[in-house]
Amino acid sequence: MKRLTIALIALCLLFSVTIHVHAAGRPDVTRTGSLTLTMEWEGEKLSGGTLTIYRVGDIVGRNGFWHFVLTPELQGMGLSLEDLEDPNLARELAGLVKDLEIPGTTVEITDGKAVFPDLIGGLYLITQEDACEGFSPINPFLISLPRLVNGLYVYDLTAQPKVSLEPLPTEPTETEPTTPTTPTEPVLPQTGQLNWPVPVMSVAGAALFALGWYLCFGKKNAHEA
Repeated sequence: MKRLTIALIALCLLFSVTIHVHAAGRPDVTRTGSLTLTMEWEGEKLSGGTLTIYRVGDIVGRNGFWHFVLTPELQGMGLSLEDLEDPNLARELAGLVKDLEIPGTTVEITDGKAVFPDLIGGLYLITQEDACEGFSPINPFLISLPRLVNGLYVYDLTAQPKVSLEPLPTEPTETEPTTPTTPTEPVLPQTGQLNWPVPVMSVAGAALFALGWYLCFGKKNAHEA
């Protein structure tokens, strides 16, 4: 009974593998497709800037398996396509296509999209030098066409960049320094007497003193005489 169960499980696994291979089949390397990259930030569709696409890999079959190899102009550069998710690989390829002056196709980003039509099957490199206003350029990344989705090859792809968009840091606004105002000397309130009554009061005082002197001593002298 145990052996029968194992045999049934193995048969089911073999059947599932056979179905997967049959569904995927082989990619049609002569068929053209398209790639639409959506460029959005927090739900806002971006416009302005450009994206450039380069074909850097061909599809080849070997021992019943399909994989990518570098295009002839990039072979012999010491690069391997074993790990297509490696960001260093995309950066190195971006430097090579620029140094070797390999032609690419550049399209503008409009209403949150960049569309590349009439692409034959292969491995593609996406770069950006002219960034969207207010954002940093995205890092280079690789994308394959067609792409195997649920066991079927899709030739018209709509995808987002594999790297996140990054807005440029906002610069602090410079404010003009304010010129300090020269403090004014406080005005003290007027206290005490004014200057002009001083001589008047002095004369009046002298007159009163003389009058008093006369009244006190002058009359006394007159009576004695």
